[in-house]
Amino acid sequence: MAEKEVKKGYTGFSNELVNDPIIKNSKAWTLFSYCLFKAYFDDKYGEAGTFTTTQIEMRKNLNWDNKTLKKFMEFLKNKGYIDYKTTPQNTFIKVLNYKKWRGYWYRKNSYMV
Repeated sequence: MAEKEVKKGYTGFSNELVNDPIIKNSKAWTLFSYCLFKAYFDDKYGEAGTFTTTQIEMRKNLNWDNKTLKKFMEFLKNKGYIDYKTTPQNTFIKVLNYKKWRGYWYRKNSYMV
């Protein structure tokens, strides 16, 4: 699967993440932050907050086994952080409330907009 081109810049997260229970679970936080970084940040290349990958690629990038990946994907889905669909070829992931988690980038009156 081809990687999208990475441009210079930075990323930001909502301050709400600091107080969210997910940050206390290192594996869940690792997978969730991975999803936030991989997701499209706007609608230029696809729906914001979504990305397509493979479970093989995710396991390789996270250095996890299949059991761990599936466990924490289900955990995040059940807790309402992500939704995903898996086919034999790909996994389509949507970060739920993506704009909230990315914080200030999406505030109407932000100096960043």
